[in-house]
Amino acid sequence: MIAVEIKKVSKSRNYYDSKSVETISFEDVKKISKKFNFSFLETEKKALENGVLPLRYVKNFETISITSQLKLLNSKVLLVGLGGVGGYVLENLVRMGVGDIEAFDYDFFEESNLNRQILSKTSFSFKAEAAEKRVKEINPAINFSAEKIKIDDENIDTLIKEKDIIVDALGGLSCRKTLQRAAQKKKTPLVTGGVAGATGFVSFILPNQKKTYYDLVDEGDEASDKEEKLLGSLVQTVSVVGSLMAMQTLLFLTDKKPTLQNKILFIDIENNFFETVLINEEK
Repeated sequence: MIAVEIKKVSKSRNYYDSKSVETISFEDVKKISKKFNFSFLETEKKALENGVLPLRYVKNFETISITSQLKLLNSKVLLVGLGGVGGYVLENLVRMGVGDIEAFDYDFFEESNLNRQILSKTSFSFKAEAAEKRVKEINPAINFSAEKIKIDDENIDTLIKEKDIIVDALGGLSCRKTLQRAAQKKKTPLVTGGVAGATGFVSFILPNQKKTYYDLVDEGDEASDKEEKLLGSLVQTVSVVGSLMAMQTLLFLTDKKPTLQNKILFIDIENNFFETVLINEEK
């Protein structure tokens, strides 16, 4: 029985003073998976179900409990956009152990991406292909797929399947509104964010939310595109916004209330400015 095998190879690891937790290494996960014809993800889930923490997640503990870590491994996320912000969101989710991630990005890396996009290298490739390679290198237990697709009004409803949450890491306004409408139609929460120079924003959008960031911007207004072209896009801002978006996602997936639900966080990291704005009056 797999649970017995997991317990047999698990090792107690001290993580603070006299506190310890039972852990299993990835080498043992691979051996057990092969023996029982399980995927790496299935074996790690079985370990957590039996109170054994995969060693790669020991530094998540106790901020993320064994129960919450299992919830993350059981979670399904759609990530739209694998560029600057999307690359950092993916890095966060994969390292934290979100078990099933599907991503869309039709674009190809170019030299101007190298200043900020963590998935980019001088051996340029499609962003979807680079993301698949990165995930396999970091956490091969994760179920990850990336498709070279550009979403639009015609294909969005067929592309979006049942997910726990959708992460919007797109550029431009029109496609973001398309994604938001599709998320609301699917009754799926959406995390969104954007960057221009040293400034950015992050928000968590509920399916039944009456007003969002994008309702505050006029239809057809491409101001966000103009701002990025004017101010550029810095790696510091991209990484901060991507990490904040990932945290909102993780809060929701572990049954905690996202701190930016019904709110927008505006940041300016050059001037150490962070301001949270309430969108709708809470009742």
